[in-house]
Amino acid sequence: VDRIVSFVDMPKTWLSLTDSNVPDYMHGTIFLGPETEPEQNYHFAFRGRMDERIENARAVCDKRFLYIRNYMPYTPWMQHLNFLWKMKATQVWDAHVQSGEASEVEARFFKPKKWTEELYDMEKDPDSVNNLIENPEFAKIAGEMRKGLRAKQLKYIDAGLLPESEMVKRAADHDLTIHDLVRDPKLYNLPKLLDAADLALEENPENVPELTKKLAAADVGVRYWAAVGLFLLNNGDHATKLLSDESHETRAMAAWTLINTGHKDEGFHCLETLLNENTYASLTVLNMVDWFGDEGEVLMPAVRALETKKKSYPERMRDYLLEKFG
Repeated sequence: VDRIVSFVDMPKTWLSLTDSNVPDYMHGTIFLGPETEPEQNYHFAFRGRMDERIENARAVCDKRFLYIRNYMPYTPWMQHLNFLWKMKATQVWDAHVQSGEASEVEARFFKPKKWTEELYDMEKDPDSVNNLIENPEFAKIAGEMRKGLRAKQLKYIDAGLLPESEMVKRAADHDLTIHDLVRDPKLYNLPKLLDAADLALEENPENVPELTKKLAAADVGVRYWAAVGLFLLNNGDHATKLLSDESHETRAMAAWTLINTGHKDEGFHCLETLLNENTYASLTVLNMVDWFGDEGEVLMPAVRALETKKKSYPERMRDYLLEKFG
């Protein structure tokens, strides 16, 4: 089949081929048989939380180019994951990097920060090694794919523009499923959240006044993205005020900003307090302890004292930190 096909296309296609009813609400495109539908411009993909590890990325690709947008560029591509490290291949790769013998490309996935945007020519670079996002020759393609990604996010109502714990909390507060919550623009204003995220991820110092203004927004999500934007710019001017924000995820980002801007005691105290209070954002804070590297050890007394549910992801993350720090 010489066209773009996604997994989501398959159920509709099988139903169509068997002359079964295809419900109107089903996503996807029929790609075989007499009822074949027009080919989509892009395949849409996402990366979200992976068990105990926090992550958030979106992508679109056509038949040649792959565009990726990383909503958490401050985290490594490769994070230690309980089930993944049971694989011998992962253990060997990790050991190769830790030995210092790995090449730049081999070690890239373990670095503490990744690009906000990635663009790859899958014909010439099938392993997606050479990021073309800064190459002016591909600026037009990058621009088109940015628009294509946003169109997909709006079409499918991307529910990942709030931190997961905030999304769960908001749905519970309104006695709704997440599915229904994100379809109410009064409760989940996706265009506004996308705009706030885009502004934050620009990492442009000229955006500081606008980001600062958004810190007073009524929407928790907009305030969160403003905090992320100031974090990425290493601007801690307003971080102290955010330590009392109703959003625990925003407090955590503000605390990290303070730690990075020389106010370590204040920042670590906030994170310690969140753990001691068994915050709903505990999985994020536990991930931060790992992202801090050696500095994370200061929070280990709170990590050791944290009460977690058996076989939960916070428990799994805590156990990893106990193994890492002792």
